[in-house]
Amino acid sequence: MVLRNITQRHRNELEIRNINERLVTQIREIESLHMELREQAIRDGLTGLFNRRYLDEVLPRELERAAYEHNTVSVVMIDIDHFKTINDDRGHREGDRLLALLGDVLRHGTRSNDAACRYGGEEFLLVFPEVVPETALERTESLRKSYATRLRAEGLQAPPRCPPASPHFPSTRSPMMRCSAPPTRRSTRLRPTDATASTSPKRRIAADRSGGPASGRRRS
Repeated sequence: MVLRNITQRHRNELEIRNINERLVTQIREIESLHMELREQAIRDGLTGLFNRRYLDEVLPRELERAAYEHNTVSVVMIDIDHFKTINDDRGHREGDRLLALLGDVLRHGTRSNDAACRYGGEEFLLVFPEVVPETALERTESLRKSYATRLRAEGLQAPPRCPPASPHFPSTRSPMMRCSAPPTRRSTRLRPTDATASTSPKRRIAADRSGGPASGRRRS
């Protein structure tokens, strides 16, 4: 009688253990599916970069954090010259190749705490937390050169324009991020025929909030 009770108890414990293991496996699968769905919701399908939805989340958060920590956030917008003409003359497949290639360069050329986002169409926005404008410019220029190299390797043309001065936080202007038409800033552009740089008008992006001079450190 005692032996039978011990055997049944052992069977019950094994059954409970198996049930727990199946539950743990199911929970992990649910968590993995949740992460996958989250990635799909915040990623652009063509370029693999973050999308506008994620940008709407991360930029206000970084501005708030920078204000709290008295630090700096630099924001850079780039686009691809004559993209509509490329689509019209060479077809949308060629345009998609240019976008995907630029997305790959931006994705692998930025830090894990940076945010490389597809803003819309051929426009991209880079958010550099704790980076001063001069350093943001250097990094963006490095990305431009990497993209130009990849274009030549792929036999493609039409590199992106990169502004020589990125808006940053904090400044003495409004807390809104504005996109305005007046070409008050100029951008660096790689010529389609060679690797030299020229300048062209660029829309102004401002991401700032009232406050004093930044006291943050430069991070490489």
